[in-house]
Amino acid sequence: MLGIKPYLSFNGNCEEAMSHYMEALGGETMFIQRYGESPMPSEGIENLVMHMTIKAGDSLIMASDCPPNMPSEPGTNTSLAIGIDDGSTDRTHLSKQVLSHE
Repeated sequence: MLGIKPYLSFNGNCEEAMSHYMEALGGETMFIQRYGESPMPSEGIENLVMHMTIKAGDSLIMASDCPPNMPSEPGTNTSLAIGIDDGSTDRTHLSKQVLSHE
């Protein structure tokens, strides 16, 4: 396994929130891409964050803004990004193990 990282979803204030976390935790921006920089149609949401990664210490936090037609709800706006390298982890087994906790 390559690691587990928190992934936060926001409703248009991703960059503001992540800037706050960077200031509070002494972090830095590792990557940011806006919807307008992708080949996906993005009329009206060009400046929203499609994906952002910050680094604080040895931890990475990832985040994005949800498109307005798919807003995040409080309590459901945090997920885990589980990185696996091909062949080292059986994805089906991992999915069953993670989902069996629900």
